[in-house]
Amino acid sequence: MALVAFLPVTGPAQTIAAAPDTRGQHESSELFSPQGGSALPAAALSLPEAKALTLRDNPSVEAAAQRVEAAAAVLRQARSAYFPVVSLSAAAHHVSETPADSGGANMDPYDTYATTGNVTWLIFDGFARNFNVTAARCGEAGAVDNYRQVQRLLVQGTALAFLNALLAEEGMRIAKQDADFNRELSAETRKRFDAGAAAKSDVLNFDIRTTQAESRHVAAELAFRSAKTALAELLGIPAAELPAGLVLVPPPEADLRTPLPDLGGELAFALQNRPDLVSLQHSAAQLRAQYSATRAEYLPRVSLQGGPGVSSLDDARFNWERDNSVYGGVTATWDVFSGNSTRHAAAELAARTREVEAQCERLRLAVVAELRQQLDAIDVARRQLALSEQISRMTSEVRDLVRIEYSAGRSSLTRLNEAQTDLVRASGELASARIHCWQALENLTAASGRNLP
Repeated sequence: MALVAFLPVTGPAQTIAAAPDTRGQHESSELFSPQGGSALPAAALSLPEAKALTLRDNPSVEAAAQRVEAAAAVLRQARSAYFPVVSLSAAAHHVSETPADSGGANMDPYDTYATTGNVTWLIFDGFARNFNVTAARCGEAGAVDNYRQVQRLLVQGTALAFLNALLAEEGMRIAKQDADFNRELSAETRKRFDAGAAAKSDVLNFDIRTTQAESRHVAAELAFRSAKTALAELLGIPAAELPAGLVLVPPPEADLRTPLPDLGGELAFALQNRPDLVSLQHSAAQLRAQYSATRAEYLPRVSLQGGPGVSSLDDARFNWERDNSVYGGVTATWDVFSGNSTRHAAAELAARTREVEAQCERLRLAVVAELRQQLDAIDVARRQLALSEQISRMTSEVRDLVRIEYSAGRSSLTRLNEAQTDLVRASGELASARIHCWQALENLTAASGRNLP
């Protein structure tokens, strides 16, 4: 009698929702907003579908998308510095009589009215605008990388929650099979007890083991509910509850046999694509651009100014031919001394740049270590899975043989209990080994950044 048909667990899931292309200017948050619209599957949910739903509906994705929009707006602000500034002003003043002994002309009170248009165009600022635009562009790219980092972690979290739910569900099935087995033996033994061919302690033995299995089922059910709640939260379901009757579809087991990737290839991919590492590189580039923009304050600023205006005395009605004036000119400003504030600001940015560069190196080393650890974990998990499959087959065969021997009176109750306990333990270890193998594969794809498009 076979104990249970174990659920296969699948391999690295393919992310369905693609991260946006963020290197350019974004005019609308529609590029990043979760699409929404389709309902959660009512019958079954696969791991790729769960990842796609997370990327679509989890609020953290929308929050990260809005940070990208904010960074894009900062870039547009920086670019606006290349355009002239046009302003209009109007003024009305009342001047009271000023005594002659106070330096005035002893005039009667009068009113003045003026309207002026002004155009100011900064034509040179030591290339500060160029560096500010570069810094803003790096900031936008870093925000996009942070957006993808949120996706990477959410995809990984969804996969682990999904697999934990499968493991807890498998624990429920194993406990149910154990309870059914002992309940069946309890019924058979009770008949033998009624016929005087078995002791009452044998009946109680199977009743106790049935109750113990039911207790383990309850504990596994709690773990299953908790895992489903965590998964529902990651999927962005408002009630944090999966629909009743929804079946979690295990991934295809054949993918567990795929060859292990090469460490060098995974590292090269991670260094170019892992969002948190690329984000730090963009942060360093942004600080370098801000450093150059700060040093531009050592150079003069040159602006063109001009515009029309009208002014009138004691009459708010203007006569264009009589009251108008037009002016134009060039303004140059050069701060020759500011208490060394520019030098200190540049020194601060240089130190922050070196700090971020050191963080990049630290993260690069951490990525190498994480990739190596996950490759080792996959190798060990696969070997444990192969051994667990052998143990499960052997313990299942032994348990079936011992049961036949017990029914024929050639084996003791203690031996049957041991055989059943061994099978339950082996079944649980097989389920755990399969899940751990998939978790290691998911962790590897997350470590390299391959769990994103």
